[in-house]
Amino acid sequence: MKKFKLFIDVEKEEDWLNEMIRKGWLCQRVGMFGSYRFIKSSAVSHVIRLDHQTFKNKADFLSYKTLYEDYGWKHIAGTKMSHTQYWMGEPDGDTELFSDLSSQISYYKRLMNYNGFFMVFILFFIMMFYSDKNFEAVWNPKAAYYTQGLWEMENPQFILGFLFETPFALMRFLSPWIMIICGIIFVLTYRKYAKKVKELSS
Repeated sequence: MKKFKLFIDVEKEEDWLNEMIRKGWLCQRVGMFGSYRFIKSSAVSHVIRLDHQTFKNKADFLSYKTLYEDYGWKHIAGTKMSHTQYWMGEPDGDTELFSDLSSQISYYKRLMNYNGFFMVFILFFIMMFYSDKNFEAVWNPKAAYYTQGLWEMENPQFILGFLFETPFALMRFLSPWIMIICGIIFVLTYRKYAKKVKELSS
């Protein structure tokens, strides 16, 4: 079975994957753009844990995998470049990737850095690609239509012009809203992880 689902919060993704296990669906592969492949399974006691790591080279990535595999974890998905790593634990083994306090704090700090990067990227994108004219379309959908005199045209010229430009206008209108919403989610997620670090450090 295939499912498509997008996550910004790594913990919510982990919770969802474990909920799927409890429903009898074991994650077999994680693809790009929110693609997940599941197989029917009775192994409802398994657990999936997610980690977020960056690696300098392939050797570091292989050493990282070997370390956790030696502790009984099975690597489901993740590459040297993907950052997010997916691990499955056996019912009779460890259920937590990070057993000590310092490793838990480091984990949440890595997630903070990840979310912080995308917060800055979204702000940079909006500043670079949305001039005053482009940003007007956020509040005024008509401003997303660039065809001169479109609203003064009469049928059928207006219909042809309107239908032709509507896909481009929707892109101009929706893109900044999508970026703004994603930015807000990244900020909230960043604050959530910062709170976890504070709680664990106190």
